[in-house]
Amino acid sequence: MCRQLLASTVPSLPDGHNQRESIVALSMVEGSLAFVQQDAFRMHDIQALDFSNNQIQTVNVNAFRGLEMKLTHLSLKHNNLSVIPAWALTYLHHLQVLHLDGNRISYVRANTFDETQLNNLHFLHLDNNQITFIPNMAFARLRLIVLTLSNNRITHLEKMSLPPSLSILELKNNLLTQIPYLALKEETALQVLDLDGNNITSLHSHSEVHFKNELRLVLRNNKIQSLASTSFKSFRKFKELDLSYNQISSVHPGVFEDISQIKTLDLSYNSIAFI
Repeated sequence: MCRQLLASTVPSLPDGHNQRESIVALSMVEGSLAFVQQDAFRMHDIQALDFSNNQIQTVNVNAFRGLEMKLTHLSLKHNNLSVIPAWALTYLHHLQVLHLDGNRISYVRANTFDETQLNNLHFLHLDNNQITFIPNMAFARLRLIVLTLSNNRITHLEKMSLPPSLSILELKNNLLTQIPYLALKEETALQVLDLDGNNITSLHSHSEVHFKNELRLVLRNNKIQSLASTSFKSFRKFKELDLSYNQISSVHPGVFEDISQIKTLDLSYNSIAFI
């Protein structure tokens, strides 16, 4: 591990082919790195790279050349990236986990990942950025299992913006005013939807969207005022339904009549007088 490195680019590493033991994990954290240059790791067998808490603004398109079939974990969190460095990631066939949280990324283009070959990327973390909108096809070509977008400024997710492989979607502390049903229409594998800390004031079902899986739905800390008879008609089973810390004062008697199972229900810290 290299901590608090003063260099602005990745320093030269010993030739991996001449070493008795090759480097498989490299951590350069809490330093002054601003640029990841071309061929920085070409003669190595690195599987995990951690550049957390630097000042990286740019990643060369050929920065990871030589690691195409080796690199599985890459962390660029808490840097100064303003865009997703997709071109530098294009041929990382074995990459499974990508951390881009805590940067200055303000948008995700519809074609960001179109030319990439990230067939094994299953965990993508984009929390704590400045993203406001998720366009059509933004992540749809990936095979993500976990996508975290918490602590951004997201107001809307377009239809077909997400991959149908998702199991966990975290959208905590954004600016959503409703459940993004159309963006979730193809999410047949979804198990966790976390919408904690948004601006949702009311719950409505969507006639085109039906979740058949058992779901953990977190709606705590929103501004929901009532639960109507149609609030959960798009759902069938809840492993957990968290509605705590809202402003709920009325609950319709038939609000859960279409739900076959709720294992855990949390209505604490609301204004409910009776049910």
